[in-house]
Amino acid sequence: MTPLELREVRCALCGHAQRVPVPPVGAGFGSADLDTRPPPPLRAGIDANVQRCERCGSCARDLAAPPPGVDRSALDEDHRALLDDASLPVKSREFLCCARLQSAAGQWVEPFWATIEAAWVADDARQPEAAARCRGLALAALRMARAAGRSLGGQPGLDDAIEVDLLRRTGAFAEASRRIRGALARTQPEVIEQVLRLQQDLVDERDLDAHTVSEALR
Repeated sequence: MTPLELREVRCALCGHAQRVPVPPVGAGFGSADLDTRPPPPLRAGIDANVQRCERCGSCARDLAAPPPGVDRSALDEDHRALLDDASLPVKSREFLCCARLQSAAGQWVEPFWATIEAAWVADDARQPEAAARCRGLALAALRMARAAGRSLGGQPGLDDAIEVDLLRRTGAFAEASRRIRGALARTQPEVIEQVLRLQQDLVDERDLDAHTVSEALR
């Protein structure tokens, strides 16, 4: 894998300067996963999508520009306990701490994406229990965003498709099936409908693995 480019960033909360990887840009090659995880080479640079201050422990997409209104008071005992939680991969902890600070800033959609990236890190680390825990948090974040009237993206049906994938991959097969039926009872874009029908097949097989959008389109 090509080493990621580094740049210097100064933490806005404590002033500490350090070098951090720059997230890869460009197009992926292949199909995204059903939960929108991009294909290679973009998926290989996931660790660069969150930055952790070596001094104060702040975690953000960009340490120089943390969520508005967040200060060092947010780096409390709960934040530190999460950073030190050895039951999760290090980068998963950082994504979850990032999501926590985003929530403290009153953001709704951003915490979802940080928590699902925490799950992807756990997948790569082959820690299924940690991945399931992160997906549970992502599911909660998705539902909180929905209750606030926020959507994960501009594509109709995307929230339904991702919610079903989170439920299936955490083993909540009965609820996933109910959500699929409810979603299919509404008019959906063709791609979302095909994804949901594949999800029902996977639920019937009690499949917990990652699958791609291209599988749904075949």
